[in-house]
Amino acid sequence: MTRTTNTAVDATLSQRLPVDLVAVVALALLTLALGGGAPSPLRVVLGALFVFVLPGYALVAALFPERSLEDHTEGAVDGLYNIEPGARLVLTVGLSLFVTPLAGILHSFSPAGIQVGTVLPTLAAFTVLAAAVAAYRRLQRPAARRFGLRVGTWLGTLWTWLRTDGRASDDPTAVDGTDRFDIALNVALVAGLVVATVGLAAAVGVPTNGERFTGFGLLTQSPDGDLVARDYPETLVAEESETLYVEIANHEERAAEYTVVVELQRLDDDGRVVESAELDRFQRSLAAGEDWQGPHDVTPTGALTGEDLRLTYLLYVGDAPPSPSTETAHRAAHIWVDVDGDDGVAT
Repeated sequence: MTRTTNTAVDATLSQRLPVDLVAVVALALLTLALGGGAPSPLRVVLGALFVFVLPGYALVAALFPERSLEDHTEGAVDGLYNIEPGARLVLTVGLSLFVTPLAGILHSFSPAGIQVGTVLPTLAAFTVLAAAVAAYRRLQRPAARRFGLRVGTWLGTLWTWLRTDGRASDDPTAVDGTDRFDIALNVALVAGLVVATVGLAAAVGVPTNGERFTGFGLLTQSPDGDLVARDYPETLVAEESETLYVEIANHEERAAEYTVVVELQRLDDDGRVVESAELDRFQRSLAAGEDWQGPHDVTPTGALTGEDLRLTYLLYVGDAPPSPSTETAHRAAHIWVDVDGDDGVAT
């Protein structure tokens, strides 16, 4: 009696609304709304579902809108549009692992590149579109043949399995001892897959401290307008400006205030700084995941001129100390230059 009631309730829900597809769309939109901010338990769980389950589930639902013979319900027929539950689960994970990298590969050819802000909306749009197609195809089928997550039916079958204890029964759904072992093994395999999936998502989604970093560099502008890491000036003139481009990439998983200190340094034969002159310092605020490239006009003073001087850009997270150095800086970038005095001669 319980199985029949649960089946009727589940069938009624499936006729009115594909609840599983609504849940897929809701989870996809929720993941998109949360975005790619700092990792949290909720983002890890949603990220695991978004990468390993949702795209594949929606696609499988669109390809196979009918229930399988294993549903033990009237109206189920063997045909092109249904597959067994085990195959549906494998295809869900497999197709998700196909669709997600494919979205990344496609974005690698776009100007924006592979970024959370571009790949995430693409995956969400694919999932929503596939779910819409799945809902349309499913509702075109007779109600008795539509696939759906009939949780009540499954719970009723599980209860029957627990009660029979392998004894003979007139109930065609009664499970013998061998089948009980197979079912338990399948449940264990599915549970292990879920645990492994969440664990992998947690390992990928929560970077270690070593994976959090700030990119920093100096660039120049090529004749065609591109910023490149070459063709740096070899000679500067005191009191005359030369334009370089500073690049900062915030991968610290949080917003950061950066301070850049520009120094001209003279080194001895052992590589120690014996004389320095601070030319400039400026600050830049970047959100988590934000990159910045901007011009900087460096102007040597007449206080330090000569050959083989090191023009050094020091990067600090937060404020810079009164006496900055490469040892205390978070990152450093430099080029070697000759600096001519006011008379145009390096002294």
